[in-house]
Amino acid sequence: MGTQSAAALTPAVWTLVALAAVAAALDWWGVARGSDRVVYAAKPAVMVLLIAAVAVLPALPGPLRWCVLLAQFAGLAGDVAMMLQKTTIGSAAFLLGHLAYLAAWAQYWRSWIWAGLGAVACAALLLTLGRRIAAGAGRRNRMLGRIVVVYLFAICAMTVGAFGAATVVIAVAAVLFLASDTLLGWSRFVVDRPGARVWVHVLYHAGQIGFVLGLPMLLAG
Repeated sequence: MGTQSAAALTPAVWTLVALAAVAAALDWWGVARGSDRVVYAAKPAVMVLLIAAVAVLPALPGPLRWCVLLAQFAGLAGDVAMMLQKTTIGSAAFLLGHLAYLAAWAQYWRSWIWAGLGAVACAALLLTLGRRIAAGAGRRNRMLGRIVVVYLFAICAMTVGAFGAATVVIAVAAVLFLASDTLLGWSRFVVDRPGARVWVHVLYHAGQIGFVLGLPMLLAG
């Protein structure tokens, strides 16, 4: 498994992922400093570089590549929409992204046991933090509350799919992505904590990068 993974992650892929990590670090710095100019440049750059990494990743089956690329393009669109305060459009884009990732992981479903563990964890999240996030959103706007519920179920489904693929890096990346969105929802609709926005970005980028690095391992089985 290690040899196959190392062979698939070519120097070109590693270079693009490394550049994405640098752009992500710049984005985190920009968020911490309150520099919109840095964030507007760095955050989209992360996804552009990760899209390029998946595009040049060798030996990736077409259906898997296109599902991941669709998810990444949706993430890029969501990032831009959120930066422009287009919350509904951004949420719809991220929802599409989660469904595309779910379609990708479903192609390599391997373990009902791991999927069950993921489902239990997600159910616990939905019944505790998720419930409070949805309630907080609903108090602002009933339709917003419904949208948040659908979104939470979608990202949880994606996470269960990642666990079902029984690939550690993919599963961990999904958990990081889920943690990012949970923290975002909590800070927006329940209690906003100092520094929360930085951690939302850190967890999100770690998840997106993890998905790219985990693809060869997903194929190796």
